[in-house]
Amino acid sequence: MTTPVKAIQQVQLAKLLTSESRARRALRSVTDAGYTAIELLGFMTRPTPALVRALMRSGGMRVGRSGTLDWPALIAESGLDVVGIHEDLGSIENEPERVIASAGTYRTGNVTITSVHRVDFADPDAVRGLADRLNRAGRRLREEGLRLHWHN
Repeated sequence: MTTPVKAIQQVQLAKLLTSESRARRALRSVTDAGYTAIELLGFMTRPTPALVRALMRSGGMRVGRSGTLDWPALIAESGLDVVGIHEDLGSIENEPERVIASAGTYRTGNVTITSVHRVDFADPDAVRGLADRLNRAGRRLREEGLRLHWHN
């Protein structure tokens, strides 16, 4: 029987990730609370344009400037495993090498699509088109030993 992993999403810590020292303390608190893993969000692990941060904030997710922190070092120091990284479908399609490299950096086999915008789910052709895109992205990641997931 596999032991369940106790993981937290990086975005749940967003307000605490304003500096390297605060992020270090937050991750230490997470491990002290018994968590063994974290799920990262690509837009929180690398510099992100102000527009993306504004869109996230409008959706209730304050990510601040956490993308300027040294996440590979922070994760290594924390001892937390990375259960997966969230990326948008466009990034997976347009920058698969970067996404694959990021998964390798964090030693995870899981890439999760955060959301898909501008798809009319009432339109069968649009849904089929999305399914084709997801299948292509999944095949590309699978070639590198990664699994593609969808965050509903």
